[in-house]
Amino acid sequence: RKNMDCPMDGKCLTNNIVYQAVVATSTGEKESYIGLTSNSFKQRWQQHKSSFNIKSKRNETTLSQYIWKLKDKEVYYQFQFLNLYS
Repeated sequence: RKNMDCPMDGKCLTNNIVYQAVVATSTGEKESYIGLTSNSFKQRWQQHKSSFNIKSKRNETTLSQYIWKLKDKEVYYQFQFLNLYS
């Protein structure tokens, strides 16, 4: 089993996190998304990754809709997750 890279500075097993995803594009755009978990961030992060990679899940969240819009336009992007409250 491969260890997951935790984008939350080692707090991926923490429940009830309020987090911010910041998406920066190669075109200079910057968008921000605020989310929260009732389960661990690890579980939420896995759901996000799934919605970013499986086309049938592209509308599961506002964040995944934005990521798919960038993918459709072939715009390079990077994202960062920040722990706002846990």
